[in-house]
Order: sequence, then C-alpha cells, then structure tokens
Amino acid sequence: MKRVVIIAAATLALAAPAFARRPAGAYQVGNDSFHLFYDDLDTTTVAGRAALLKRVQTVAKRLCAMPIKVEEDECVDGITARIAKPEIVQALAERDATRVAAR
Repeated sequence: MKRVVIIAAATLALAAPAFARRPAGAYQVGNDSFHLFYDDLDTTTVAGRAALLKRVQTVAKRLCAMPIKVEEDECVDGITARIAKPEIVQALAERDATRVAAR
C-alpha cells in the first residue's frame, strides 16, 4: 500500500493506519500529521503524479491554515518541497516546467 505521511515539520515516514478520515485518502494522526494514501493513483503517469501532488497540497493546506494567504502558500510550498518522495519531486518539476512553458 502506498502512503505518505505529512507532518508539519515535513518529515516523511510510513506508519500504522490512523483514525479520522480526511480528504481523498488522507487520515489525520494527531494535530499535526496526516497519512496520505495513493495506491489508487498511477504515479508512472504525469496525470497520476499531478493528482498525488494535488492531494499533498490539499493536506498541507490543512496543516498550514493561516490568515494571510501568502504565508499559507509559503508554508504549503515548504512542506511539499521537503517531501523526498520521487513521485512528488517529479510532479513538482513537471508542474514548474508547465508553468514556464505557459509564459
């Protein structure tokens, strides 16, 4: 089973199943971490990696809830960038390449 754990400190780990159901295959564990499951995604495709990145960012937004959007965006970007999972790294590169090409 594929899963990513997102903690406010952005530590990546695999652990036991958790408790409260959250967005798209994510389970909250405590106040500052989530287990994010993605075995329903094909991360060998661009679309699958993009969907995984979206899930990661959705959960990161829950951890980074701040009144000022710029600060929240920086927090979400920071957590996402610290996840050393190859699928996330590749999805970030693909997203950035798409943004540059669109300019």
